[in-house]
Amino acid sequence: MTLHTLIDELPTEFLPFKANILASAKPVINIALRVADGLPLWASKIGGNQPYLPKNVDYPTDKYGRPLGFLAQFNLADLPANDHLPKTGMLVFFTNFDDGKVLYFDEVIQDDTALWQDFDGLGVDTDDLPFFDVVAFAPTFTLTESAISFTEDKVFDVIFANHTLSEQELDELGDKIYDLPIFNSAGHHLLGYPYFTQSDPRAYQNGDVPQDYVLLFQLDTDDVDGYGIMWGDGGVGNFFIHPDDLAKGDFSRVKFYWDCC
Repeated sequence: MTLHTLIDELPTEFLPFKANILASAKPVINIALRVADGLPLWASKIGGNQPYLPKNVDYPTDKYGRPLGFLAQFNLADLPANDHLPKTGMLVFFTNFDDGKVLYFDEVIQDDTALWQDFDGLGVDTDDLPFFDVVAFAPTFTLTESAISFTEDKVFDVIFANHTLSEQELDELGDKIYDLPIFNSAGHHLLGYPYFTQSDPRAYQNGDVPQDYVLLFQLDTDDVDGYGIMWGDGGVGNFFIHPDDLAKGDFSRVKFYWDCC
């Protein structure tokens, strides 16, 4: 459903805050997955252990020198037109639960002989990935808008800005936020607002994710045609980026975070 449809379905007690909710809207590219075989190395995909990587580029490692596992990649030419991500190129996401890295290539090589093809000897620990099976998922993208998530640290400050509610009224409305679809940002998506099963890591000064970072990519726990994606016990993985870096197309300082129930 669109943001405006969800707005129209809000309980009447939230209508005085409609302007605040609409003002919080951000573009989001939602991602639906299907199992796919035989995808080329330069295709958009999630999972599969076969990332897009030119032969002249070293395989990414974590701070201890361990090879990171391939999580997802997006051929940006496949995405709906938007003003936040580069129009072309490839974004490739790697992780091992402890660390994460994003590589951006502004040109996409569509030649197997110029790309890495054999990854078996790297020693990637597939137990450090949220996939039960070596299977690739092909994404379908939909551009829409999302309101602020109920898991955002500042959600109450944003929605109820300039309110004249009593403390009891505010508590009662606050409790209802968690059950309203408009404030639920679970699922797979690029941009938009993150979802957490615990708390927002940006709520803490000098925490794992700087307070001014925004969501770049979220991969949630899922079951796709019997193939599972699972972060711990039903968790979610997020990559965050500074807004200035996003505007410049600089993905070198992206921060990875995941949590679970």
